[in-house]
Amino acid sequence: MAGELGVTVKSFYWTLGNYDMVSIMEGTAEAVTSALMKVGSLGNVRSQTLQGFSADEFKQLVGHMS
Repeated sequence: MAGELGVTVKSFYWTLGNYDMVSIMEGTAEAVTSALMKVGSLGNVRSQTLQGFSADEFKQLVGHMS
């Protein structure tokens, strides 16, 4: 389903603690949001999104501060 929306699932981890699992996905914000909304509409699933940056991407963002 994610692939049909233009989202690539890079990895998937089952976790201990506050969250049961972590999924690493790649795609546009709109595509990932659509995928999560579709999964959520199936019931019994809640999600929280975090945008990640590579070291080079983060250096570029920090560079805009000066």
